[in-house]
Amino acid sequence: SLRLARGHTMDAGVPLVQGSIGSLPYKDNSFSKIFSTEVLEHVEDDLGALKEILRILKPGGRLIITVPNHNYPFLWDPLNWILERFLGRHIKSGFWAGIWNMHLRLYRREDIEALIERSGFKVKTVEFLTHYCVPFNHIILYGLKRVLLSGILPESMSNTADKFSAVKNKQSGLIRLGYRLLEMIDKGNDYTFKERPSVAILVKAIKESGS
Repeated sequence: SLRLARGHTMDAGVPLVQGSIGSLPYKDNSFSKIFSTEVLEHVEDDLGALKEILRILKPGGRLIITVPNHNYPFLWDPLNWILERFLGRHIKSGFWAGIWNMHLRLYRREDIEALIERSGFKVKTVEFLTHYCVPFNHIILYGLKRVLLSGILPESMSNTADKFSAVKNKQSGLIRLGYRLLEMIDKGNDYTFKERPSVAILVKAIKESGS
């Protein structure tokens, strides 16, 4: 919600505006750079959303966008990985939906590139984010979110476990140990690889003059 977003940015002086991605409250050619992270997979008309982003971006402006990769690592969501490859189906909602939870779609590289080009952008580069992960990583994160929202944890522990919390407290030993373990595994994702299974696809595109 907008209220939650304000709480996370209250000390940064970041102005927040609420609107619909299908009709953004900005004039044509308003921005030189636009970031869209993990948004399109939630939008019914993803092509229309990209065209609206194109409208408010200045000629020569850059779009950086991330979407969930249909070719995700086995360990990220083993259950749906097996279901999709052997039964051609996946769990659509609920706790065991994993990477599919609240997503209308996942994207293959060729699909997101074609979609972005069709909207009027010129794709410049494509990268693949997060290959190494712990088993059932997505479900662990989703479960932690549910625990945080439930209010079961003491406030001090909840704040340190919530990476978006605006309140900073000294981390407990257990949480610190958990972070260290995850950081060790995540170190492998600091390197750039050719196309391979990944959690997300990152695309950099530009709005060419005359678009």
